[in-house]
Amino acid sequence: MQLKDGKGSGNLVEINNDYMVRCESFSSGRASFVCGEHGKSFAFTIEGVTPTGAGDFFCYILNNSDDNIVVTELDLWTTTAEYVDIYLGMTGTAAGITLENPGNKNAGSSKIADATVAYGADITGLSGGSVVGRLRMPIAGVTKKHVWKSGFVIPKNKTFALMAGAGAIVLDAIVHFYFLSKIK
Repeated sequence: MQLKDGKGSGNLVEINNDYMVRCESFSSGRASFVCGEHGKSFAFTIEGVTPTGAGDFFCYILNNSDDNIVVTELDLWTTTAEYVDIYLGMTGTAAGITLENPGNKNAGSSKIADATVAYGADITGLSGGSVVGRLRMPIAGVTKKHVWKSGFVIPKNKTFALMAGAGAIVLDAIVHFYFLSKIK
């Protein structure tokens, strides 16, 4: 049996003395690959929003693309101790929102996010969904970066939302996400 290089050049792969294929490779996270190779990685900033009260939603993403959105990171800052719940799959029409245009994390890409991205002090009109995470901010005035290796996956016409626990405090956030093309 012969193993060839897979590019049609006819070159055979090299096998070392331990019967292992010799190869050189590189590894990067999927988010880095999507950003660099496809220009489909984005971030948006929520600055100085003060949810009106306990249980108010302040961040909303609706995926309009055929590709899945994967939310990978959240930078969060609060003026006092707070917690934030992460919701997936809510339904309804978001009201009380300010639309946001996420920035592309690849300066060489002109692609835009095919999603409705918004923030507000009291986003209403949403119901259902599931709480899939809770972020605790025990210390005020410190930015905390939350990174999820698997990310939160949002298929077409599905949602991601953030809800303030106590509310009535100032929040800043940066939400990082990318679009994952379906493997064919």
